[in-house]
Amino acid sequence: LQNNSLKNQRFIDEQKLKTLKWNFTTPREEFVEMLKDLMLTAGVNKGLIANMFHADFKYHLRAIDSLTEDLVTNPEAQRANLDLILRWMTLRFFDTNPSVLIKGLEYLNSLFTALNEHKYTMLDTEAASFLPYLILKFGDPKDAVRASVKSLLNQIALIYSNSKIFVHTMDGIKSKNARQRTECLDYLCYLMEKEGMSVCQPTPTACLKEIAKQISDRDNSVRNAAITCIVTAYFFEGDKVLKMVGHIAEKDMSLLEERIRRASKNRPVASVKPLPQTTLQRPPPPTPTPVPVTPMAYQPEPDEPEDEEMPPLPPLQRPRPISGPYGLDQALLDNIETQPITYTQPKLIEFDLHFLREPSTHLNPAPKLDTSLSPLSKMSNCMTLEWHLTQIGNRDIDRALNAMQHIETLLTSDQRNQLHQHEDLLVAQLVRQLEFLNQSNHPDVVNGYKKNLGLFVKFFGNYPELSRNVKEDTLREAVKTLIMLLTEKRLEMLEPGTDMFVRVVNNVVIRILDKSDHTAIICALVKNLYDTVSNPNLQGHYQELLMKCIWKVIKFLDDWNDMQFDRIFVEIHAFLRDYPSSWWKKQPSDTPLRTVKTIMHTIVKLNGPVIGEIVRNVRGVNAESELWTYVQKLLKHIQVSESKRESVPDNREIQVKSKRLSKSTHDQLSEIFRKIGNREETNEGLQLLYDFKQQYPDADINPFLQKSSKFFQDYIERGLKSIEADRRMAGEPEPDNQLEVEDSDSGQYLQRLRAWQVMAGWNNIPAAATRPTPLSPPRQPEEPEPLPTRHPQLDISGDSLMSDEIEVEALRKRLERVRSTLS
Repeated sequence: LQNNSLKNQRFIDEQKLKTLKWNFTTPREEFVEMLKDLMLTAGVNKGLIANMFHADFKYHLRAIDSLTEDLVTNPEAQRANLDLILRWMTLRFFDTNPSVLIKGLEYLNSLFTALNEHKYTMLDTEAASFLPYLILKFGDPKDAVRASVKSLLNQIALIYSNSKIFVHTMDGIKSKNARQRTECLDYLCYLMEKEGMSVCQPTPTACLKEIAKQISDRDNSVRNAAITCIVTAYFFEGDKVLKMVGHIAEKDMSLLEERIRRASKNRPVASVKPLPQTTLQRPPPPTPTPVPVTPMAYQPEPDEPEDEEMPPLPPLQRPRPISGPYGLDQALLDNIETQPITYTQPKLIEFDLHFLREPSTHLNPAPKLDTSLSPLSKMSNCMTLEWHLTQIGNRDIDRALNAMQHIETLLTSDQRNQLHQHEDLLVAQLVRQLEFLNQSNHPDVVNGYKKNLGLFVKFFGNYPELSRNVKEDTLREAVKTLIMLLTEKRLEMLEPGTDMFVRVVNNVVIRILDKSDHTAIICALVKNLYDTVSNPNLQGHYQELLMKCIWKVIKFLDDWNDMQFDRIFVEIHAFLRDYPSSWWKKQPSDTPLRTVKTIMHTIVKLNGPVIGEIVRNVRGVNAESELWTYVQKLLKHIQVSESKRESVPDNREIQVKSKRLSKSTHDQLSEIFRKIGNREETNEGLQLLYDFKQQYPDADINPFLQKSSKFFQDYIERGLKSIEADRRMAGEPEPDNQLEVEDSDSGQYLQRLRAWQVMAGWNNIPAAATRPTPLSPPRQPEEPEPLPTRHPQLDISGDSLMSDEIEVEALRKRLERVRSTLS
């Protein structure tokens, strides 16, 4: 141990609640760790610390031996670290090994003997962290332990106030251990005989009332010890004691009076004449003056039979003063009282207490604690947090907004772990506030919705470690309330922001489905669907939205691996038991039944035969249950499907593999279709696609075409045919003086043109002029249309030509151009 001055700093830290107060029923881990850190900060030898906090009691014995040896060579260091030593010994009081306990008490006796020799005064903080646990050992069944505790208390009484020891011992009589109550009462009697009634704190009356309650105890030794204490007080206070004990049972009072009468016969009385009244003394009480006696050695009274009949108590008479060699010199006493008494005011030492206002500074690093808050601060923070959470559901919107702002700030801070184990309360209060907002006409109702739904989104969207802890019933109410908001006609009154409101609520519901506990959300949805079947008010739009939520969850099942299927099948079994398939045949719609069966089908498909064993163990499921029947049918269907899949010929697999594209080829084809879809690169994309098909004739481009519409597919097909025709014509030699028209439609157009010429009176036009010009590759438009259209065709009748002068004029100009080319 090191001799340092860190003890005062430890007391200041405990008063400022920077460290835990040493107060517990049984030692918890945080107290042990705190003591270990305090010893490290105080510079205690690490080897000694290792022995002190080892799990084996043999190392504790070594630690006590080390402390005993160090007490001889370094007593100053043990005085400087007395609070740490006493705290460690309190931990040993809770051990079950008797050798450690007895040896520890022997060391403590040696320690307090050394402290008394050095005139050490024990501090209140040291006593408060040690005396309550020492008094607990009064109830130890071993006589040697109880004797050591009494001896140790006598040693402590030499360096610490007896009245404060009396207070701690009074707390000991509240124990449930009868042996401890007995020993504490005996020690209280010893203190009163030794110090008088002034040792009874806070007041003798309060102490005697508490002691008198023990007279009615079921244990005989406790009753006798309590009566002995009051009898001892009687010889100091006289008949006033009977009033000080307060109201007790008549039987107990009779027993007390009999014990007083019998003790008065055997107890020697000193001849002390009451002192005359002086101006410096208070007026005497009206009761008879008690007779002071010399203190006697502490010996408990023998047990008295409980049912002994007692004669009535004779009136107590005031004893006469005793004269003789043992009497007092009354003349001397009178002379002392007549002399004036002078008082001299003692000089008080002035202390500089300004350091208490300054922030504490440590020479060594501060001990690392499991928490920075004391139990009192933790309790205060917990109560404050719960108060804010309950205020979220307040009907007063202003208070609710303030509470939601506080919780949102806490949620987005590093202290969000304080919300652990309060997640249910938070969500439940948010749901309650939504119900109030839905019924309120407050002007800030929109702000209430914004803050409430925003907190929902942040809680379920950003902090899954908290949202996973929300329980099933709370999720059930949350989903029900949110979906009801979407079905309420009151949304029509929210002006143009209705669409935004619906999107936000949808977002909240999706986050709840995805980020909450997967088993709990599925069970909650099935329960809500069950309620819609039995409640006509919940059918319709609400039921449809609820089933959409279930379908959304079904899509997530493939990625969820932490579900408890037994809980899910319990809810599904209840649904199918109360609403079987035969019942649904009589209903206009069986969509809820098919939705529930879809859940079962997906679960069985993903997990296979293991689901059959889980369903078998569900309570209430038997061979006739619809759940069991349907699951067995699904398992057989899956088994048949797998066998068919295995029997497919290998040639088909080889053919499929042969048609598969490599990654580079697939990427090339993806780029080609991207260009075809681009307005400016359509023609280039079609050319590349034609070249690709020529290079890879076996390539299957149908997967790419199936992603587009039928209209776009036809456009690509016509474009490829046009490119094929153009390239074929470009590869054939053209005739010098003749034009061979291969298109069957061109002859029909030529005949119609001649008919128009005859009708127009242009019969002198040579036949060569009516031949079309040589076909040339069609010029591709520079900017194609965004969507493909059919090739333009001229579809006009002869009557319309005669009636439309503009079209005749256009035809005439065309003929002029033909003539000019032939001339």
